Amino acid sequence: MNDNMKWTRQLTSAQSSVLSAVIQWMDSNGQSDSKIRELVDDVLNHMDKVKQLSEEELNEAENYKS
Repeated sequence: MNDNMKWTRQLTSAQSSVLSAVIQWMDSNGQSDSKIRELVDDVLNHMDKVKQLSEEELNEAENYKS
């Protein structure tokens, strides 16, 4: 694996961290049952197939560019 997609990987990692922080904040501020909390949770925790396919695309792009 090379560094061709490192910025994309860094961005997606940062986005995941922010979504996790948003969920923690919402839970600690009485927003556990809100629609936006549900949407954030779905993106963060319930898109395993999409995350897998995204990872495969990144790996393929890295291998193609090398």
